[in-house]
Amino acid sequence: MIDYHKDYYKGIGGIYFNKIINKIIKLGNLSEEKGIILDFGCGHNHLKRKLNNKVIGYDIITELSDVKDYRKLKPSVIVCNNILEHFTELDIRKKISEFRKMNRGCKLITATPTENWLSKFGMIISGISNAHDDHKTKLKGINKILDENCKLIGRKNVFSLCEISLWKFK
Repeated sequence: MIDYHKDYYKGIGGIYFNKIINKIIKLGNLSEEKGIILDFGCGHNHLKRKLNNKVIGYDIITELSDVKDYRKLKPSVIVCNNILEHFTELDIRKKISEFRKMNRGCKLITATPTENWLSKFGMIISGISNAHDDHKTKLKGINKILDENCKLIGRKNVFSLCEISLWKFK
């Protein structure tokens, strides 16, 4: 069982996860963002730390969240960093609908593991061999849903282990 109270941004895993956050910031030009940035599934608020509190974090672990109900926000950017794969396709569709209602003009940045052979090797050497155990939807399924609801603006890869995409709602 994966313990989401634990901070995985240490050691080899920390190098990988920090690289993802840095690419998210660069792809979304988040250092220059003037509006609200919602970090949906914020975990231990690493994105917020890097952007000097320009971020409002939401997580199902309430003690990690800045807000109880993210749906009341009007963000200009929503970041889903390694979170959508934990939802079923139906639940991803519901989240996308909620996000669109919050601000149809906002950008969406997703980071999703590729779950390829290299990522399986990476899990072993990082000591997190169960990292994908609770994933319900794969990258291909997530991208299909996003393609139906959003326009792809840009995409980057991190070590072939994670795909980071910038989207705009249709």
